[in-house]
Amino acid sequence: ATQKSARRLIEEGLILEGENIRLSLHEAQINRQFNLKKGLLEELVDSRLLRAEPFLRGGYSYELAHDRLVAPIMEAKQNRKAEEAKAAQRERMQELKAAREKAQEEKALRKQAELGQKKAQQRSRLALGLAGLAVLLAITSGIFFFRAKISGGRAQAALENFEQENAAK
Repeated sequence: ATQKSARRLIEEGLILEGENIRLSLHEAQINRQFNLKKGLLEELVDSRLLRAEPFLRGGYSYELAHDRLVAPIMEAKQNRKAEEAKAAQRERMQELKAAREKAQEEKALRKQAELGQKKAQQRSRLALGLAGLAVLLAITSGIFFFRAKISGGRAQAALENFEQENAAK
């Protein structure tokens, strides 16, 4: 976080972009805008990247140590921005790929559920058909049973008639 803050200060606060001019900022402004403490500013001065000048009303103002640093800093900024754009593009591509895969998985699950539903409907139709056939067989069996019983009763009556006629002779 402190490295990012220092980079932002140097790239955005101490260089007027487009004009490639060094700017000078007071330490209070640097602290407020870039959240850099005096200790880090002193490290940047010790590394000869920044130069500190006493400010008339107290404190210090800071600027890049030399004009020759402006061009390499701006080039590094452009390279970093290009890398960040590439990374963002890769991330978007990965998100799209993940979304596409999730959509395909959901489609496959829906298709599987539809297939299961169709199979359940087919089983229900088959069970209903078999139940209907069983009812039809039961009715038919009942009809044949009662016909046989009636026929058997008639046969019994005919046999008794026959026996009575033969006994009377």
